[in-house]
Amino acid sequence: MLYQQIEFPFFIIATIANISLAIVVLRYSPKTQARYLFSIFVFAQVAWMITNYLAFSVHGTSSFLYLSRLTMFTATFHAFFFFLFIHTFLEKYNMITRWFMVSMGSLVLGVAAFTLTPYVFSEVQIDATGQLTPVPGTGIVFFGAFVAFCVLWAFYSLVRKYRASEG
Repeated sequence: MLYQQIEFPFFIIATIANISLAIVVLRYSPKTQARYLFSIFVFAQVAWMITNYLAFSVHGTSSFLYLSRLTMFTATFHAFFFFLFIHTFLEKYNMITRWFMVSMGSLVLGVAAFTLTPYVFSEVQIDATGQLTPVPGTGIVFFGAFVAFCVLWAFYSLVRKYRASEG
């Protein structure tokens, strides 16, 4: 059986499982910021999965380049909402202030807009196996630094909360 024949059913199962999880959490978990942020994180993850799947399903170079940039665009929100969810996880009070959302939201929107430019992926090349490959531009470092910041700060928050936990 070809890889492409089994890939689509797994993609559909993963998408349905993620959306179902977000709906269950929204419906049954305590009404905290973390609940809403987890659901937004999951929907950002689904958007990222869909754009990533579509990028590797197309055969035209211009479509692949556009979808590769769109994948990075959705990955920006995926990383950001992962950070926000972990930052608010297990907190009894609202951790996200208006000032925080305006400042971080501006940064996220800037990074997301930046991913749609040729600075992140400049062109598409065809490798020796015939696969389309996006060529990273100099801006990929900026995107990578943003994602690394979100993920590392999230894990720092988890470790800090674990060390402060009792029982």
